[in-house]
Amino acid sequence: MSLDHAGRTSSPSRFERCGWGLCVLLMLSTTASAQQASLVFMDNLPPNLLSYEVGFLSLTDDGTVIGTSVEQSAPIGTGITWSQQKGWTLLPKPGPEWSVSAQGTSRDGRYIAGLAAPPPNFSPAMPIVWIDGEGPFVLFEPPEPYEQAFAQDVSDAEYGYIVEGLLIDDGPGADVPFLFDGEKLTNLGSPQGAVTSIADINTPETLLGTSGNILTGSLEGVRWREGIGWEFLGDLPGCGSFSRILGSSADARVGVGQTTPGLICTVAFSRWTEYHGWQWYHIPGNIVGGRAEQVSGDGWRVVGETGNAGPPPLLNGATIWDPVNGARYLQDVLFEEYGISAGEWQLWTIDTISFDGTMMAGIAARWTGTQLEYRPFFATLPAFCYADCNGDDELNVLDYFCFAEQFSQRTVYANCDNDGRMNIFDFICFGNKFAEGCP
Repeated sequence: MSLDHAGRTSSPSRFERCGWGLCVLLMLSTTASAQQASLVFMDNLPPNLLSYEVGFLSLTDDGTVIGTSVEQSAPIGTGITWSQQKGWTLLPKPGPEWSVSAQGTSRDGRYIAGLAAPPPNFSPAMPIVWIDGEGPFVLFEPPEPYEQAFAQDVSDAEYGYIVEGLLIDDGPGADVPFLFDGEKLTNLGSPQGAVTSIADINTPETLLGTSGNILTGSLEGVRWREGIGWEFLGDLPGCGSFSRILGSSADARVGVGQTTPGLICTVAFSRWTEYHGWQWYHIPGNIVGGRAEQVSGDGWRVVGETGNAGPPPLLNGATIWDPVNGARYLQDVLFEEYGISAGEWQLWTIDTISFDGTMMAGIAARWTGTQLEYRPFFATLPAFCYADCNGDDELNVLDYFCFAEQFSQRTVYANCDNDGRMNIFDFICFGNKFAEGCP
């Protein structure tokens, strides 16, 4: 068994792996998944909003997409939500001329975090939340020496809806992340006094993010742990110091974003774990480049974009990755496996993915002459089934053989619990996932 350039496993056929007697056990196999896929274009955007300025930041468990767009009549932001049941909804503003942005949400959708900036100069930015569709409510006044602040994400109910965001110093000081629990504001500081931001707040005890100077391109992924503080997570050698975490798994053991691999020296779709460090992926035969935007709660399905998917002038392609199938264009998966066509549209980028990894939202594009048109989309796929190690859509004894071989090679897949160690607990983890079956 080996890994190809897309980071997927390749295995011999099932009867090459076992004799006829052993293969009788295959009669005990179960089908891995009977779920289906879908693709919906999110049309009928409110007429005053620009489709090419739509950005999605988060997805709730019920499939509501949270994001921001810009108004045509003025360069001001508007928080938006979309669902298949309700279509587009504009989030309330403090006033019609205010610029607001929705940045993140709790999984249940009750709390949405963002920023609000007053006219006419749209300063200072203030951290806000919408609660059950009401608001926005200003969380706090930035403490000195910080002039501005904005909220980026909200933890889930089990953690008490803790808000994370950024305190902004308009002077020589560094911007630093904060946590706010509704009463107490905690300044997390920053490593070496550099500008630092958090990717997500999934577990308040451990946070992943990025620190450095974005103007010089000197960035590095970082981790903050309660009682320990900040630590740098390294990068890939060969092209200077650059790694960037844009999303994290529920337990913050997996981070996704960008690195600059040696030899090619361009930003690439990348995933980080403590045991394997940074790994980058692309689709063989296509230009290397892109970034990973988000990851499912379990850390095993990554979404974003990679290069060279469309006709010249080349477009990026919306990309999904998992350790069994490797990096693939979402458009190809939908068409080749489910017969779903995007027509003349190219699925360009995936901005966000749901906790369970089955729902995702992004932007499609097409060329009309020399101009690009944009169209938001919402797609669903069956959940990634970790226990189906060999990817044959059945769970049986061959998946155990597959996992054992993966473990012997110390692959990314074999670190089942993503805990930074390869040991017996990974076998126990795999056994538990096999017993649970596939969603």
